[in-house]
Amino acid sequence: MTRPAPSGRLRIAAGRTPGQLFLALVAVAAMVLLSGIVVAVAAGQRSTLADEVATEDGPAADRALRLYRALSDADATVAAAFLATGVEPPALRTRYDDDIATASAALRRAAADGGGGPQVEVLTAQLPVYTGLVEKARAYQRQQLPLGAAYLREASGLMRDTLLPAAFELSRERRAELGADRSAAGATQEWGLIVLVVTLGLLLFVQRRLFRRTNRVFNRGLVAATLAVLLTGGLLVGGDIAASGDLSASHARGSFPGSVLAQAQVVALQARADEALALVARGSGQEFEKDYNSRMAELVGEDGKSGLLGRAAPVLAAADRSSADGRVLADAARAARDWWEAHRRMRAAEDEGDYAQAVRLAVGTDPGTATEHFTRLDEMLGQLLENAQRRFGREAAGADVPWRFVAVGAMLLALLGAAGAAAGLQQRIGEYR
Repeated sequence: MTRPAPSGRLRIAAGRTPGQLFLALVAVAAMVLLSGIVVAVAAGQRSTLADEVATEDGPAADRALRLYRALSDADATVAAAFLATGVEPPALRTRYDDDIATASAALRRAAADGGGGPQVEVLTAQLPVYTGLVEKARAYQRQQLPLGAAYLREASGLMRDTLLPAAFELSRERRAELGADRSAAGATQEWGLIVLVVTLGLLLFVQRRLFRRTNRVFNRGLVAATLAVLLTGGLLVGGDIAASGDLSASHARGSFPGSVLAQAQVVALQARADEALALVARGSGQEFEKDYNSRMAELVGEDGKSGLLGRAAPVLAAADRSSADGRVLADAARAARDWWEAHRRMRAAEDEGDYAQAVRLAVGTDPGTATEHFTRLDEMLGQLLENAQRRFGREAAGADVPWRFVAVGAMLLALLGAAGAAAGLQQRIGEYR
């Protein structure tokens, strides 16, 4: 008698109940393992993204903001130093040098990190040009030559027209990268859910067919596999909720308030530079005076209670549960209003021909001067920024942990589920021997 070919024997075996059960065993075990692998790999990828948010994207965005702030502060500081009579105040010289050092370090790090493209190139090329113009302005100022003021205006123009726009664009790109990675790290694992649903459907289908053939309601191995798949789904949803919560909190309590406060601080610094440059111009600084009033209106509003600081109040109220930051922000708004009032007195003194008094009100250290109020405002905004960055670090630091737990748990459950399905079906196959 002729024996069937191997392919024929396979077809015959597959047509019998033991063969069908074996094929079901292979398919179920493979799908259970596949579902675990898909979930684990996706969870590992999201864990990496969440870790990058905390250790790379967040700090990079913060460095870009610090770069922007340092450049703005350097421009404001050197303009204020120009108003001092005699030797340049050492404190202002040190502050300017620190700002340039901070900006240079941030640029080197930005170049090392990659990205930033033309913005980093522009900043790297033009920052030495700016510092060179400032040194020329200082040299002429020490000789009491009017060319000093001309070089200062040229340096400030380079800062405002080239350096600050490039720094702002770099900061915007870094924040966009942070937002993109944060969204990706907290995104729902759609493929993981799809594979789990398909696997669950296959398990239910096999159990239903098995019930029809054997009239046994439950197969313990397949029930265990089903529970493993359901637990994997629950683990996936739970990890998604936990990680998304941490990442959302890092944005709502850290990076978003930080960006609002940084914008307010930069506007204040630019207003400070306008204030000093208007006095340096000695009667021909109407453009700088107009810019100063425009920036102050942006900062605190025409009514002194709105503007950027007013809009920051509800943001900080949601970010800081202790409300301590809200009180500091209220003090900062008062300092901004007091500064604007001191500026009006300074402007009145210059209009009356008392330039020396105007300079004292602008850069003097006595109580009630513009310097006193601006310094209070700048220090409080700096404190609020540091608080926001610390909150970001705390919230984002653990966002990768849920995904790591999901990755490990999914693989363990997949192995247990596949083993359970194999054991359950193997038991039924054994009954036919």
